[in-house]
Amino acid sequence: MSHEILNINDSNISLVSDGSVSYQDQGFIFVDKKDISIGKEALKKWRIFPKNIINDYWFNLSDDKYKSLDFANYSPAHLISFHLKEIKNSLRSDHSLTVVYPPYMNAKQLSLFLGIANACDISIQAFVQSPVAATRRRYIDSKLVHLDLHLHGMSVSVMQNNQDSSIDESLIIGKCGLIELNKAWAEMISSVFIEKLRFDPLHSAKSDQILYDNLDNWVVCALNNDQVEVKIDFRNQSNAIFIDSPEFHKAVKSNYRLLVNKLRSIFTKDDFPVIQVSDQVARLPGIISILESSFSCKIVILDDLEIEMGATRCIDNDFLSDNPLNKKSLEFDNSPLKVDQNKLQSFHGNKPTHILFGYEIYKISESPIVIGTMPSDENRFIKIESDAPGISREHFSIFIKDDICIIRDLSRYGTFLNKERIKNETVLQIGDSLSIGSPVKEFILISEGNF
Repeated sequence: MSHEILNINDSNISLVSDGSVSYQDQGFIFVDKKDISIGKEALKKWRIFPKNIINDYWFNLSDDKYKSLDFANYSPAHLISFHLKEIKNSLRSDHSLTVVYPPYMNAKQLSLFLGIANACDISIQAFVQSPVAATRRRYIDSKLVHLDLHLHGMSVSVMQNNQDSSIDESLIIGKCGLIELNKAWAEMISSVFIEKLRFDPLHSAKSDQILYDNLDNWVVCALNNDQVEVKIDFRNQSNAIFIDSPEFHKAVKSNYRLLVNKLRSIFTKDDFPVIQVSDQVARLPGIISILESSFSCKIVILDDLEIEMGATRCIDNDFLSDNPLNKKSLEFDNSPLKVDQNKLQSFHGNKPTHILFGYEIYKISESPIVIGTMPSDENRFIKIESDAPGISREHFSIFIKDDICIIRDLSRYGTFLNKERIKNETVLQIGDSLSIGSPVKEFILISEGNF
């Protein structure tokens, strides 16, 4: 009996047999009165017939029918059954299958998926969540976070620092998915065409489709070249421009910033971050450089198919689980690693020196400055009016320690760093925004050079 791995991450659904890919596609489906097309075939029609395309059926798996008239006869479960039937054509007849599922799928959705697979006569031996399959070694004295890309978001999975691979918590960042990133790149390319040639490829559905058909190749080209030639042949005319590769990074910088802000809310000042990224994430222009410039951390880039190959540990694995089919943890199969923290870049140069609150500036020093409605007279303080809702008497403090600027949350209500709630103590940087209460009171971290 052959053992196969099916990764149902909607941005790169893959079936792997004996270490090679036998099926690979994305979670797109096209439906009209005459035809159903899946994956690449659906993508070829996406920009021309957008109302006939669905791409959220994996992300929002349920048996509730769509409200749209074009899909009123279908539910996400129906569409997944169509997709599974296509995948089944690539399965061997004597298969034993492990399914790798993304963090956005819950237990109820897995149960529904299992029922759909059974109806399609697909036998599943085990389920394992992708970050568990991907993590094959322990990083000693480190906090490991796994990043993966999906159509409708990027997942951030904080791994437990145990003797096996298991997840502490997973989060989804909605505006960092492949569809949102592709939209930003398409709009950037369109704006350059308009500027240089007065040609807007997004103005016509057909030229829009040509742009999206070639977008993946241009993005990959931006990783390895200083410039990218972008060429669109439309209406018997060839339109060609050159775009500097850094423009692909700039186009999605605001999306990446959402990721960085989320990670900064996860890591405390005492954590040593190890950020493990899937091969899909690593292929995003500028993502590695922005992570390296934002954290004193080790970046681990997974090889192609490393997640799927990590799932082979499910075979004949007798680990106990809440559900015998769902492997919540797997043994490490690589030796532990202790990262030399002294070799990594320090970010003390980005240290703020003052707090800006309203029109007042307050100096940050080794002596903590406490913010709240009734801070103790023993400390330096910024006092907020006592009737401000959602603000504690001593809400948070800011101080310098070991040449690092640190915020310590003291509240019941929560303190938000760049709109993300922090945990305990976190390192601050110039330009950070701290917010508390409702209506919000905002504090900006600045340096002497800003005033």
